[in-house]
Amino acid sequence: RVQYGIPVAISYFLLVNMTVKSQPIAIDLGQDISDSFLSSFANNLATLGPEQAFSEALKGTSSPSLWRALAKVRNGISVSQALLSIDVHSKSEKTLLTATSRALSYGSIEASNRLRKYLVYRQERRRIVTEYMGKMAVLSLRLKVLSAIAAASLAVIAFASPLLGSLSSGAEIQQRTSIDWSMPTIAFFSVSILCPFLYARTVPSTNGSRIAAVCGILYLFVFVALNLTIGWRF
Repeated sequence: RVQYGIPVAISYFLLVNMTVKSQPIAIDLGQDISDSFLSSFANNLATLGPEQAFSEALKGTSSPSLWRALAKVRNGISVSQALLSIDVHSKSEKTLLTATSRALSYGSIEASNRLRKYLVYRQERRRIVTEYMGKMAVLSLRLKVLSAIAAASLAVIAFASPLLGSLSSGAEIQQRTSIDWSMPTIAFFSVSILCPFLYARTVPSTNGSRIAAVCGILYLFVFVALNLTIGWRF
């Protein structure tokens, strides 16, 4: 019966939701240190000393951690050590500061070249990631729309499958007192929530549980609406 099938299907969905887990995709773009600072520091290193290049690069920059590093330089700490003391959240930028600090021990020209190469790499990487996230946003929208359409279609199929089965067997539907929708309802309800839930796991920043819940509600709404408007005749 439908009244027993729906709770079983909901329990099935909750069980799948608890057992299937995935880690969110996190892309480290490195936003703690601006491109303008890196560009200015790299250019000034080629002509000025590390201390003066660092000071010149900070003009127009409001980063507190960078200004604290400059204060340490003015108190007698080398730029190499000051770079290592900068507080950044990005692992890639922490690696950059460490590499730049080590490069300074080989000379300003070497550090300048490494900074320029890293800046080009970071800008290209940011462009690729931005393009990728745009495509993922479109894919996520398509997933939501197609999942909703599929859930409504599956509800119609679940409602019609017993009727079509009775017709194909040659039985007189008008003489039947009831038609069993339990098995098709459970089967198609499971598909309507399980498919978008699992597929959403492959799309970054997409809540699979929410999409599956919406699809399940839409499925039930369409199925109940068909039962209220047409099902009572059978």
